[in-house]
Amino acid sequence: MNENEENTGAAEKAPAPDNKTENYEDSIEYLRAKYLGKGTIDHAKIDGGSRADGNGAADGAGFDDLDALRKKYGRGGASSRARDPLSLACDIILLCAVIVVALASVIWFAAPTTEVGGVVYKAGTQNIYSFFYGAENSVINQFKAAIDGASNIESDAADGVSSSVKVFRLAALAVAAVYAMINIIVRLIQAPIYFAQKSGVKLRMTATKAVINNIAVYVIFVFCGSVSGGVGEDAYYLGYSVGTGMTVGVILGLCMLVVAVIIGYIAHGKTASAADRLQMRRSIVSGACYSAIAVTLTFMRIYGVFMYALTSTLTAIAGAAIGSFRIKAFVFPLLNLLVFASCVTVYNRTARGFTGAFMYMLNLGNAKAFDVASPAKAKKMRKSHSLGFVPVIVMSALSAVAVLLLDVPAIGFGWSADILPHIVAIFAISSCGQICLGILFPSGAGGRKKSAKRVSEASESAAAESPETESAERAAAVENA
Repeated sequence: MNENEENTGAAEKAPAPDNKTENYEDSIEYLRAKYLGKGTIDHAKIDGGSRADGNGAADGAGFDDLDALRKKYGRGGASSRARDPLSLACDIILLCAVIVVALASVIWFAAPTTEVGGVVYKAGTQNIYSFFYGAENSVINQFKAAIDGASNIESDAADGVSSSVKVFRLAALAVAAVYAMINIIVRLIQAPIYFAQKSGVKLRMTATKAVINNIAVYVIFVFCGSVSGGVGEDAYYLGYSVGTGMTVGVILGLCMLVVAVIIGYIAHGKTASAADRLQMRRSIVSGACYSAIAVTLTFMRIYGVFMYALTSTLTAIAGAAIGSFRIKAFVFPLLNLLVFASCVTVYNRTARGFTGAFMYMLNLGNAKAFDVASPAKAKKMRKSHSLGFVPVIVMSALSAVAVLLLDVPAIGFGWSADILPHIVAIFAISSCGQICLGILFPSGAGGRKKSAKRVSEASESAAAESPETESAERAAAVENA
């Protein structure tokens, strides 16, 4: 074997050196293999073709084809689109949505609230800084006072327990504020950068997250951040509620997402495939239902349920430790834990489902936005997609059964929390959503097979991509049904 043959063999076996990257990226064979999953990347052949042909085209491919492929899948981002007038308008609206939601959350974050017997009293709305630290009655100042009360050894046991519960409640409110501040800062930094870089998919993800992530603040406030309990005229709520201005900002952000979806459909609806349009209808149903479930969760005050579960569990464990074990003593905390865990599961599913639905609607016809990085993630995506609203239906049904059992005096020991109407509403919304999905996909498993086939094709395409080209939105798309 002569020296030239040895060099040729080495080139076929060894990966290309870094300084030849531009040559490879100038080859249509490289782009087809890397971004379309067609064929394999033969560095020696590509490098030789690049030297032989000035424009890097192989197998007679014209420069126009290569240029079009590079514009669509090249360094601008595998999921980016050209900034035509409608796409520009869509990006501007999404950027405004991020800014509106962020400013509304900062300026009108929370309001001290007292509700007794259906009558609500609200003090002045606080901005996020005053709520967390700046005001005299800020969460941090209250937290310090509660810590001092809990550590006071001269107080009796009842005062110690009360102070400890207050510490937990204030800690939850502080977590909500910190979570909101971090998200606001991150989104305000990301959105202008993605807009300037014409990273359409990333901007869409940022805007969608800016809207749905605020639901976490509502949930923390009503789940475990403020004291609540009772039913009907005896119902009470003491603590904080999300400011009206922040709610208005979230609603405006949601409306802007819907407008962006409409613009995107006008721009790409005619060129979208029949499968894409079918999936669009499915996403509209999912987005509408998950939005309704999110609104229902914001009114669901289950602080009392959490405290029932916490205190009764500790009591049952203490009783078992001293030998007074009773099965009935564990039924009460288990039922409360089931209700609380179900509500948290529904919240997590709602956040993922909302994000997935709007990401698909905002990226209609842009299949590269939903590429997955591995077969394992593709399997997870197919499973999540095929389940639809089933997890929400199951968890809400279990919660309803648990609440009905707790209403029995012999089991609930005087348990009271006005959450059954909300659980029933969530069950009804998710059931209607699942029925609509069944109408859109009447073939059942056949419809899911089509979806699974598309995801599998996306997986094969993405498998040829190098790690540095994988975008953050792919991982997010995998998590969302």
